[in-house]
Amino acid sequence: MKKRAEKALSVISGILIALFLLLAAFSLAITIFYSAKGEDAVLFGCQYRIVLSGSMAPEIKEGDMVAVRVPKDDRQAFYDNLQIGDVLTFYYKNPAGGNKIVVTHKIIAIKKVSTGYEYTMKGTAVENDTQTVTSASGDIIGKVVWHSGVLGAFVQFIRSKAGIVVCMILPALAIAVFETVRIIRIVRESRKEKKEDGVSERDKDEEIEALRREIEQLKKGRDNGDE
Repeated sequence: MKKRAEKALSVISGILIALFLLLAAFSLAITIFYSAKGEDAVLFGCQYRIVLSGSMAPEIKEGDMVAVRVPKDDRQAFYDNLQIGDVLTFYYKNPAGGNKIVVTHKIIAIKKVSTGYEYTMKGTAVENDTQTVTSASGDIIGKVVWHSGVLGAFVQFIRSKAGIVVCMILPALAIAVFETVRIIRIVRESRKEKKEDGVSERDKDEEIEALRREIEQLKKGRDNGDE
């Protein structure tokens, strides 16, 4: 029963360590990916961005991660297939500061123009504020194909100092503690086995000595009988 419990504990510990390692590896990969390449980098045909405002709430909330499918070689087909209701991520020149900002809003109108298409964009949480972006401007980054609040929160967390500690340092410490405990257990079991082997050898020696004495006594008895 004890051996079964130890075996089950060993299996569970192994699974937990494997999960820790996977989490640490995933966290490290995401951290390196964002640090080295930024949100403009394309992975599996998408850019992965964190929404910085609540203008698309409640559909897409602030802090959500969005996967933005970028146009491939056939950009015209990409623009031809866009429909009202699609959500785009695009660069927009801020009227207040004049700088370009990244915006994620929904298409509310599409107009065919001589240079291609003109899209009227609007956030679901904003009443009257709209933006216009064209297919010819090159400002459209891509179409949002999915979003996740959980992944957004996770990515932001692991990019923080606390996230680095939790997702990288703690798993390493957990593995170190587990290995230390395992080594201590192995050493104790080894000592116990040696002790048991020593007791067994001593018992065998005592049995052999007892048999030897009995044989000598039998020999003496036989010799006395002959006399």
